[in-house]
Amino acid sequence: MNIAGQKACIGRGVAAIRSKNNQDWINQFISFSRNKIYALGSGSTFPNVSSSELKKIIIPFPPKDQQGQIVSQIEYLSAETQRLEAIYRQKLAALKELKQSILQKAFTGELTADIVEEAA
Repeated sequence: MNIAGQKACIGRGVAAIRSKNNQDWINQFISFSRNKIYALGSGSTFPNVSSSELKKIIIPFPPKDQQGQIVSQIEYLSAETQRLEAIYRQKLAALKELKQSILQKAFTGELTADIVEEAA
């Protein structure tokens, strides 16, 4: 699934779902429902969801002001999740580096030498 930020030309096998008033809401709904939508498809290389299947999907529409609030909250939480994932990846990389450093010292004998010196 891709969301075009501007007008685009699409080819066969691609569906466009557009709305003049509710596009952000629809984008979030489709993103959230991606796995269910893919399950409607057939094909082995990539899921092919027919237009008749797409037309059966019922999209709930809360009032416009609530849509905006919900979309804003989803976007905020998505950005926060990405930020936290980046911190997690940095911490994980630092832990792997620390593990390698400890193993290096253990295999070269530096680790036991440091322990003996501290004990003395």
